[in-house]
Amino acid sequence: MILESGTHYVGIFGPKPYSMHGKYAPRWRIDIPVDTHVVYIGTLHLHCTRVGYDFVGKRCIGVDEHRTVIRNEMVPAQKLAAQYFGDYGSQETLLMQRHDSPTIIFQTPRR
Repeated sequence: MILESGTHYVGIFGPKPYSMHGKYAPRWRIDIPVDTHVVYIGTLHLHCTRVGYDFVGKRCIGVDEHRTVIRNEMVPAQKLAAQYFGDYGSQETLLMQRHDSPTIIFQTPRR
């Protein structure tokens, strides 16, 4: 993703729909500092509760959001960043954090 500096949220919807009146998608918070060009935020591993099969093959039917984890796979990420984004400088590792609060922080865009 290409993001401005600041606080960003990622919602993981998974295979079942979420509605405005029901359960919200699990959210992850990403804080991007000013003057940072390449940031590794972690690798999201979803824990499937059930597996089904369709014409494409095996797929995840249910996700246990409480067993979903962020893994720090910094070394392979550094290799990819150097290969594809080396012109932007070295990579920083700032892992995303689970955001369980219903409160979301909105900031005024920088000009």
